[in-house]
Amino acid sequence: MRRNEALGLRFNDIEWFGNEVNVRHAISKRRGTVGAHKWEWHVGPPKSRKSLRHIAATESVMKMLADLKVGKPDGAFIFPGDCNGFIDPDKFDAEVWKPIAEKAGMAGTRFHDLRHFFASQLIAQGETAAYIRDQMGHSSIKVTFDTYGHLFPGRGKEASARYEKSMADAKVRHKAEASVSNPLAIDREEGSEETLRDWQRQVARLLEVRSKVVPVDSNNWSTLHFNSVVLALRMLSVGNKVSTRPAALQLQPPAQ
Repeated sequence: MRRNEALGLRFNDIEWFGNEVNVRHAISKRRGTVGAHKWEWHVGPPKSRKSLRHIAATESVMKMLADLKVGKPDGAFIFPGDCNGFIDPDKFDAEVWKPIAEKAGMAGTRFHDLRHFFASQLIAQGETAAYIRDQMGHSSIKVTFDTYGHLFPGRGKEASARYEKSMADAKVRHKAEASVSNPLAIDREEGSEETLRDWQRQVARLLEVRSKVVPVDSNNWSTLHFNSVVLALRMLSVGNKVSTRPAALQLQPPAQ
């Protein structure tokens, strides 16, 4: 939890039978309404809509909360103080948290660091990013990954594997689409003389179709013309590699 969310907790925010803490409020600043103070602390909504959440609590935490509840009303603050019933956040840092951290041999540790520790433990336990986002109250899963993405185990290896698989899948799809849309596509190693001769035979077939007297539909002719140009260019490219450069093809649609 964020510091100001914890300080704003009341006992009626605890789901006693569900072992959850219901985050509904947070301490925040507003313009002062009494005296000469320019601002004052008050209980308001949490940081964002996504901050409204239920946090799972362990049995030990539930027992501690039950002990604190003894003799207190449901609406009482779990951490009472002299600032409108709750602890002043600034005093909490200086007078409560700092002595605790120093006594624990962790001087300089912030209360907010406990929040990061909690997230890192969830990741280490194998919890999903979506679950961690909800527990932390992040506005989006992008915030979760931007903050803790480096802690997810094997993430770089998995990402590279997914990239390699996507490239292989794309290559398969490209070949499948080419075989459907262009039956003249040749799946051979470029640069071989056999490939060059095969392309030459394909262009010859196109020229044979071109020379027929049977009228050719304009759309079909556009496809044939396009394929012939592509094949001619491939022949020129391969011809450079095998020292066989065929003449450029100049094809025109048949007269209608």
